[in-house]
Amino acid sequence: MFSSHITLLKAVIALHAAFLLPLVPAAPAAAQSRPPGSLAALPSTSFADFEGGTWATWTVTGDAFGDAPATNALFPGKIKGFGGLGFACTLNPRTGNAATGKAVSPEFTIERPLITFKIGGGNLPLGSTGGQACVNLVVDGQVLRTASGNGLPSLSNVVWDVSALAGKKARLEIIDNSASPNRGYILVDDIAFDGNTNGESLPLIEIPLRIIQMLDARGNARLEGGIRTVMTAEIAAAQVAQINRIYQPTGIRFTLDVDDFETRRNDYLNRDFDDPPADIKVNNHDEKPKEIGRSERLLLFRKVGEERKDRLTIIVHRGSEWQWEERQQKWLLGEGVSLGGSVLRNSPPRVCSAAPRVWAHELGHTLGLPHTSTDDVRFPSTLTNVAAVTVACQEYVDKGGDPNHPEYAIDGDRRAGIEDTLPDPGLGFWRGSEAVKAQIEIRLRNGEPVSLTVSRDNIMGAIAHYGGFTKGQITVMRRRAETWLAQVAKPG
Repeated sequence: MFSSHITLLKAVIALHAAFLLPLVPAAPAAAQSRPPGSLAALPSTSFADFEGGTWATWTVTGDAFGDAPATNALFPGKIKGFGGLGFACTLNPRTGNAATGKAVSPEFTIERPLITFKIGGGNLPLGSTGGQACVNLVVDGQVLRTASGNGLPSLSNVVWDVSALAGKKARLEIIDNSASPNRGYILVDDIAFDGNTNGESLPLIEIPLRIIQMLDARGNARLEGGIRTVMTAEIAAAQVAQINRIYQPTGIRFTLDVDDFETRRNDYLNRDFDDPPADIKVNNHDEKPKEIGRSERLLLFRKVGEERKDRLTIIVHRGSEWQWEERQQKWLLGEGVSLGGSVLRNSPPRVCSAAPRVWAHELGHTLGLPHTSTDDVRFPSTLTNVAAVTVACQEYVDKGGDPNHPEYAIDGDRRAGIEDTLPDPGLGFWRGSEAVKAQIEIRLRNGEPVSLTVSRDNIMGAIAHYGGFTKGQITVMRRRAETWLAQVAKPG
């Protein structure tokens, strides 16, 4: 489940990133290939981490990049998701976002099937306006892979499959040709060459999708943050391409045929009922509000998903839900609620966001992943600081929990057999913080201090702004996907 916690500005940025501008284009026809049946298991090799205070062997031109890679000291707490101290950044404090420039890597030979890196900043990809803010892979003078930012001042993981280019000489170029005062910058860090994140061979699993956008009776759309763009088949395909980049290390690939995208008009699936809150009887929640309630609405979602049991349906809807608030004794309208589903029961994921990472997050739920924390968005954790985490861990031990691992109290996905994600105290702990990882020390009764590393750096955190998947999460998703595909392949 995912809930809107972004400002209108971020929503507008997300609109540009996912709907108004083309997403990262496919490689030119000569370079396109079907993803390989398996990915070779090779160790990761760092290519550029922008540490050391210089550009080293990179050739930098223009004013945007400055004399050296940026550090957090230039923008205290404003840039998130980079590793170490340094990162490539064109937010030049002296010239601002209007500065332009290019950073070109030394030539290298493609010897591993994956190139991985972190990227953030404005979403201005190659092909939208001439490649104004992007990272390009250049082979024989041609751009064969390209990626742009996520519309946010935080870096997200990108994985390129370059197995079809093995043996080729290549360069990477980081471009900022934009003079935009708001989105005209790019952030890049931790470029590496890799086999895959699991260090093992992963046969490709393809999951066919079906995407249905629900419009209201007037044919309008309204996603979180007020985004009103009506999706098209082209936009849906671009969104799936973005999701596949996030899922690349998992060996799972989603497909979408043009005939499997459609729009429908249905007020009931877009909203429970149309009465304003003032018209709802507030003192007796046994009297259901007019028209349709939440349980009926979810049944309708499931009915839509069961129309095509050989496809995993994603419903794009406005995401408003009326819910009875017991403490306040009244009905409240919650905006921006996305929910996962169950692929085995054909209960579809429902998304009301334009952000590809939200779609990837909800698909993770559909493929069997819980949140990494024990709370959720509608009911955020009360674990707001180290003292509260200590109390939760002590209560866990008092109730018979493992005294050697009190952190299991804040490990939301251990119950699903996932043991390799770091403990996550939840939204209450991270709210208002720029950090994605922290070292804390708790002291239980009659015990030595326990040092814990806690993190929200995983796409299955309650807010899907950071990180990727771990090996344990990938194992769960692949098992769920294989089981579902085996069921839909049965005759009859």
